[in-house]
Amino acid sequence: MKRLLALLLALSMLFTFAACGSETEADEPVVPAAVTPEADEDPAAPSEPEPAAPSHDDHENHDDFFIEPSDATPLMWLVTAPDGQTMYLFGSMHAGEPSLYPLSDTIMDAFYAADYLAVEVDLLAFYSDFDAQEAVAAMIEYEEGMTIVDEIGEELYIKAIDALLGLGLGLTLEDLEGLEMFKPYVWWSDIFTSLALEFSGLSPFFGIDFYFLMEAEEHGIEILEVESLLAQMETLLGFSTPLQMYMLEETLDIELMIEGLLQLYETFRYGDLEMVTAMREATLTEMPAEIAEEYYNGLMINRDIVMADAIEQYFAEEKNVFYIVGLLHMVGENGIIDLLTQRGYEVELVEIN
Repeated sequence: MKRLLALLLALSMLFTFAACGSETEADEPVVPAAVTPEADEDPAAPSEPEPAAPSHDDHENHDDFFIEPSDATPLMWLVTAPDGQTMYLFGSMHAGEPSLYPLSDTIMDAFYAADYLAVEVDLLAFYSDFDAQEAVAAMIEYEEGMTIVDEIGEELYIKAIDALLGLGLGLTLEDLEGLEMFKPYVWWSDIFTSLALEFSGLSPFFGIDFYFLMEAEEHGIEILEVESLLAQMETLLGFSTPLQMYMLEETLDIELMIEGLLQLYETFRYGDLEMVTAMREATLTEMPAEIAEEYYNGLMINRDIVMADAIEQYFAEEKNVFYIVGLLHMVGENGIIDLLTQRGYEVELVEIN
């Protein structure tokens, strides 16, 4: 599991490149992951459309149009408050594939019985919020007169450039002109993790969050946002330069990234609680000590408290909520499940069949 840490952080924030990849101004350099054809592909040829996200066309008539659920058995918990209210918590992975769907009726019935869907980020709202998109675009670029070389040094920058040129995508140095204006986060997430996702066959548009957001919109289930994209970006961009450099260094090995993505996806798909808990706990033992605490507190602990507080708020407001956040936030010491248990809630794992 060594060196999967960058993956875990990137996957917990996949929203950012899923949301921002198509919003680049015409005169700005475009991140290669979203636009560069394969070496043997004709750039002028029309691309095949992205397959439509899976959907239950009519849940009320589900029995009349039965489709066998996939073999996926992801992790879901039932939380019972001291006053007897209940809420389902579903651990998400923010990227997936079509074969993940349809999900088990156990999961879907719990979702359709809710009045609200709570997610980390409401991507559908972000897509229609031009001001938020502009704010994110401004956050990821350096101010005039500074480049990524000034922050991470020439050695790591050249290493990143060489890694891109060595991917067999037909890129040249000229194609990469202008990318130096973007902060390290863009490189390790929007470029290298995005490329690894594409090569692995996984897509944010088949991730759990995006699927349920589309289902909620179709079925009139109100969406609640636990965090926001801007809040997530502030966390990521606020990491120290040594941590940013570590993340970039770890993502340059695309083959290892692909292997890690697929391993994490299998762990999610088949609900391997022991493995996902070990992945979370490994952040404090496998990262360099000088940045491990910053990473763990910024990405996990601080956000887990916010997420647990949101659940308590929904209970206080007597909202009937189906609650989805990244799986890694749910498990482990001081994860959401542990925090709720400490606060007097009863939490039980739901059997998915």
